[in-house]
Formats: sequence, structure tokens, C-alpha cells
Amino acid sequence: MFKSVCVMVIMIMCLVLAVPSVFAGSDQDTQAQIEALQAQIKQMQDQYQSQLSSVQAQLDTVKEQLLAQQGQANEKDLKITKLEEKVRPWFDKGLTSGEGFKLRDAMGLEDESKLNIGGEITWRYRQNEHTVASSPGFQFYEIELFIDAALHDNVSTYVEYDLIHENHAEVEDAWIDFHTKEGLLAFAGGTGLKVGNFHYPFGWDNDDEEGYVYGGRTSVNTALIRSQMIDNWRLRERQVGLAGSYNFDPSRDLNLSTTLGLFNGTGDANSYSGTDRVQAKDYVARLEAKYKDAVFGTSYLFAPYTRHVTAGANDTAHLRDIRRYGVHFKYPDVTFPSQDVSLGGKPWLLWGEFIWGDNIDARTDIAAARLTQHMHGGYIELDAALKPDKLLGFLRYDYYEPNTKVSRDYSFGITPGIRFNVFNSTSIVLEYEHYDGGKNAPKSITDEDRLAMQVTTQF
Repeated sequence: MFKSVCVMVIMIMCLVLAVPSVFAGSDQDTQAQIEALQAQIKQMQDQYQSQLSSVQAQLDTVKEQLLAQQGQANEKDLKITKLEEKVRPWFDKGLTSGEGFKLRDAMGLEDESKLNIGGEITWRYRQNEHTVASSPGFQFYEIELFIDAALHDNVSTYVEYDLIHENHAEVEDAWIDFHTKEGLLAFAGGTGLKVGNFHYPFGWDNDDEEGYVYGGRTSVNTALIRSQMIDNWRLRERQVGLAGSYNFDPSRDLNLSTTLGLFNGTGDANSYSGTDRVQAKDYVARLEAKYKDAVFGTSYLFAPYTRHVTAGANDTAHLRDIRRYGVHFKYPDVTFPSQDVSLGGKPWLLWGEFIWGDNIDARTDIAAARLTQHMHGGYIELDAALKPDKLLGFLRYDYYEPNTKVSRDYSFGITPGIRFNVFNSTSIVLEYEHYDGGKNAPKSITDEDRLAMQVTTQF
């Protein structure tokens, strides 16, 4: 019995000693299997990554091939388009902008071209209320050609040529603009120098007749503030000379532009060829400030040794010194409706100008105090966007007194009207011009009442 018990104890001890070794062997096998599986997974991942990279490279190659083919196709389409453009009718080319006929498109000028060319045709009709009023009926007023070119980053030129203007052709604006690369050109109030034949930089009516909002007063012979005579030409007439401008910003909301001009003072180059017989120059200065949405400016003109408008007067005689002072304003600061009937999206525009000054008689044989004239006058205009981008209403008041020493010689004009655009390139203006004044005002003004229509097409 004792032997049996000993045998059983020995067997149990052997089993106890054998179990850990069995489990140890099992753990080693499991770990080996895990490592083998991990190695296989790593191998599969490497193979997949390699295949993915190969596929991506193939896709990139195909993409490059497609882009190259697309570029070739676009190049072919461009060549075909250019060939088609060459055979298109000249007039058809001019209609590509969708804004009416454009001369620059008809000539094939690219958008990046430094040469711009365009034109304008103006036709008028006047129905006079008095038989003594001048120029009634239909008028084929003018055909104008505009050419401007950027000759250099700092040099531009502009020519405005009237093919037909009051029954003859003439050059109007013709100037060279030297300016900085940044900002506006000198003619638009930027920093630079303008040389040629152009308007005095005085008030609003200077370079591009900005004041003629409704296409120019149809009564061009009416001697109101716009057409006042300082010699044998109007104050607004073009002159031969130069004008330098400097533009700067003293603060974020304030911009200042200063201009100084020097002119021959002999009138338009078409009439006087730019000569200056008495060697006396005309001096002009203008200061204009833009604060946020408002514009205010002041101007000065001094024209010494000016001929007197007298029959048989000697052109070289020193008869008068002309001085003019002016202030002008605009609110809000938007493009004038003659250039953009939309008023920049604003509902209305109010602007105007007031001018005063002296015609100083310099003759010693007559009392200067009696002959020296003091004049003043101005105008104010309200423009309202009745239908944005299409229909504009305006109401204008002009006033002019040529000599304050003469009782009741003042004149005034009231002009209501509308302006509307047709086909984006044609504008039609309908207006009624009413003139009146004091008992000593000239009949040539007070009897000028009329209904007028003007049609202008740009090309």
C-alpha cells in the first residue's frame, strides 16, 4: 500500500513538472505564428504601396498627355478663330462687343493694345419759340474721331479730330501727357505735365467738356456763363500751352490735386495757329479737394494784354487785363452722366460752378474806372436716375451778368430734360430751354426759348 501511494505521488509530481513546459512550448509557437503573419502583412503592404505608386505615376503620365492634347486643341481652335476673324466682314467685326459698333474692334485691335480709337456722331433738332432765334431745324452737328495711345509707361497722347463740325473739319484736343506710372494721367488730375492744345484747367469745363452733361447746350451761341467771351474766343475755348499737376493724399479720406497752367492766350490753334503776337502769357491755377464723397475746387485765370472786342481794333493793342475767379463743387463724387448715365449707382448728382472777375481797361485816354467791367455768373444742375443705367432726368439753372455797373443786364436759363440710352452706344436727349433776364439783357438771349433734341452715337 505504501508503495502504491509513493508511485502515485511520484506520478503527480511528474505531471506537475511537465505542465509548465507544455504551456511554454505553446506560447513560443503562437509568438512565432504572429511574427510570421506580421511579416506577411508587411510584405503585402509593401507590394500594395509599390503597385499604388506605379498606378499614380501612370495616371500622372496620362494626365500630362491629356493636358498636352487639350493645349494643342485650344491652339488649333485659336488659329481657326483668327482665320475666321480675317474673313469676317469689317462691320461684323465691329459688333463683337455687344455694345454697338466699335471702331477698335472693327480694326482688330486687341484688348491689351496700347492704341485706342473711337468716334462719335451727333445730330440735333431745334424748334424755336421765337422767329428771331438762331439756327432752327435739323443739324448734322459733328462727326468726331478720338485717338489715344500709350507711347511709354510715362507718356501718353490724345487727339480729338472733328471730321465735320459746323460745316468744316478741325483738330480740337491734341496733347501729350507726361505722367507717373501709378495713378491718374496728368489730364485727369494725376501727377504729371500736359502739353498741347486743350481747355484751360478752370473749373469743371476743362479737358473733356465734363460740364456739358446733356451733350452740350444746343444754344451754343447763348452768352451765358459757359460761353462768356474774354476776347474773340470763349473762356472754354482750347488754348495752346502746358499745364502741370500734382496729386497727393494728406489723409485717408482727403485727396488734393493742384494744377498750374501757362498758355499763349491767342485762342484756339485752328483760328490763330498758336501764335502770340504780344508775347503775353495767360496764367491758370486750380486746386481741387476730394473728401470722401464730395468734391470742391477753386480756380484762377489771369490773361494780360488781351485784345478788346472792338471793330478795327489793333490785334497787338494792350486794351484789357482779364481776371477770373471760380469755385466748383460736386456731390456725390461720381462720373458725369455724359460719360456714364448710371451715376455710379447713386440716385442723384448735384453739381455746379460760380465765376466772377474783372475786365480791366488799360487805355490811358479814357477813364479806367468807367470802362472796367465786373462780371459774375454760375450754374447749378441736379441729375436724377429715373431708371438706373437707362433713363436720367436733369434740371439746370444758368445765370450770367456781364457788367454789374449796368442795371438789369443779367440773363438766365432754365433747362429741364431727360437723357436715355439706346443699345448701350446711343443716347437721346430731350430738353426745353427757357431764357429770360433783365430789361437790359440782350434779345439774342432772352428770345432763345426752344425745344431741342439731340442724338449721339458712339462707335
